[in-house]
Amino acid sequence: GKNCTIRAALAPGNWRLELGPSHDSSPFTVSARLIGGDGNDGFAQAEVIPIGQVRTEELGENDLEDWFTFTVPKDATTDANGGREMTVSLVGTLRPGCIIYPLGDVDVYGFRSPDCEHKYVYPPGTYMIGVRHAQPLNIRQSYTILVK
Repeated sequence: GKNCTIRAALAPGNWRLELGPSHDSSPFTVSARLIGGDGNDGFAQAEVIPIGQVRTEELGENDLEDWFTFTVPKDATTDANGGREMTVSLVGTLRPGCIIYPLGDVDVYGFRSPDCEHKYVYPPGTYMIGVRHAQPLNIRQSYTILVK
């Protein structure tokens, strides 16, 4: 009476999925189907969003996330200030989820990961922004994103 859906963007090749019932005698079935993504469905497909440029996007039906990346340059100004004060703004038809990850080239010592809609001093380096589809998932949802 329960189900689970796994959506994964996979590179071409052979893959193996191992599943088992939570109780030894429980029967279960597995089905798989190929669906297409929109091209920015994970870290590897993240699209560059230039700082200061407004971008309007859309999460289609059952499109769970879009991913973007931006880089704070290392220069004399960011060195002197410990980074660059910025905000990731996200406005949508519904309230999409938003999360920001600093990557390995960001000095995160003493740095609290930023939240969207809040101003932070971003140390130089590369960041990923994940935009999550709000409920219900079966409708198109447009949003505007800006890193400023």
